[in-house]
Amino acid sequence: MALTLSWVPRNRDLQADLLVDHFAAGTTAPAGWAVVVEWRFRATSGDPWGAPTIQTVAPPALSAEYTPTGDGFVQVTCYAIEGGLASWQGYVAEFAVSGGVPITPEPYVDEAAQGYVDLLGNQYEDR
Repeated sequence: MALTLSWVPRNRDLQADLLVDHFAAGTTAPAGWAVVVEWRFRATSGDPWGAPTIQTVAPPALSAEYTPTGDGFVQVTCYAIEGGLASWQGYVAEFAVSGGVPITPEPYVDEAAQGYVDLLGNQYEDR
């Protein structure tokens, strides 16, 4: 089963003087804008990451797909390229997969089956 990463474009020229919410709808992508997505796989947490599968995606496409080779761990890095310049820092996420599907972590509990919650009400997950 393929994993899908999707995004919305941002335009620094049109949105330079605006505070843009991370979850806001996208805008028209600037000319020469693209997203590079690097997928890596490893079977166990102690293994080194495998060679990346690299995809460069330009509008109108706004998603990339990857099929893990089995159960294990996937790391995805994505960054934008515009005018020949790459983002200074890419977004990186790692997650476990089983049957090609990300595993949803369970709430973390102590020996008394009590979930850990901090003073702000954040509940921690067992990863």
